Amino acid sequence: MTTAPCAAPMIEALDIVQSYGPRRVLDGVSLAVQRGEVAALVGASGSGKSTLLRVLNGLEPFHSGTVRIGDLVHRGGGSGPEHERLLVALRRKAGMVFQQFHLFPHMSILDNILVGPVHVLGRPRDEAAPQALELLARVGLKDRATDRPERLSGGEQQRVAIARALAVEPEVMLFDEPTSALDPRRAAEVLAFMSDLAAAGQTMLVVTHALNFVQRVARTVHVMADGRIIESGPPTAVLQAPADPRTHGFLAAEEAAR
Repeated sequence: MTTAPCAAPMIEALDIVQSYGPRRVLDGVSLAVQRGEVAALVGASGSGKSTLLRVLNGLEPFHSGTVRIGDLVHRGGGSGPEHERLLVALRRKAGMVFQQFHLFPHMSILDNILVGPVHVLGRPRDEAAPQALELLARVGLKDRATDRPERLSGGEQQRVAIARALAVEPEVMLFDEPTSALDPRRAAEVLAFMSDLAAAGQTMLVVTHALNFVQRVARTVHVMADGRIIESGPPTAVLQAPADPRTHGFLAAEEAAR
């Protein structure tokens, strides 16, 4: 009897090393996220979480190791025109949502959504606009299409930022503390939409301190400390019975901050 081979992960990091001078920000980090999986990356500030996401998205170089997003392979230390073309392709496959919204203030909400399809993918505006409006409808903001970002609340702007990332139809979504700049009500709105994305089968890696969201939505949680992943597993196991003392310390600090 033969066993069917396991599908390759949609996101894979193998032994990633990144240093700033003598300090190793990422010290041999490896993880994998399967197609349709929601994985969470948690840990204290400065543990390397955001740097890892930027490496995965091709926004930050790394010294050694390998990143794979879908069928694209990115190895540390690359340079030159071919390397730059690889990074552009990587960013199309991996949509990124940041802590700050980074919307273009001089553009309407609809035009912000259209930046990727028109200027990155080269689609005609008339062809891309209906899909952009559908995305705005998904985030509950279709009636705000002609507004400028300044007219929207922080939670609404972050939902627009998510719609903008989805507009280029990425295979995976990377979220870097998407609710950290929001009040609890607005944060809940954004997390609710992210839960809907997860239910629809979107592959996601989420850096977050929203541990209730992690327990409800994530399949796997990875804990980072000192530039390394110190433990991984189902949220019920890692967050309720952590094996590493540093995870205990992180969870205690999070509980005290509530």
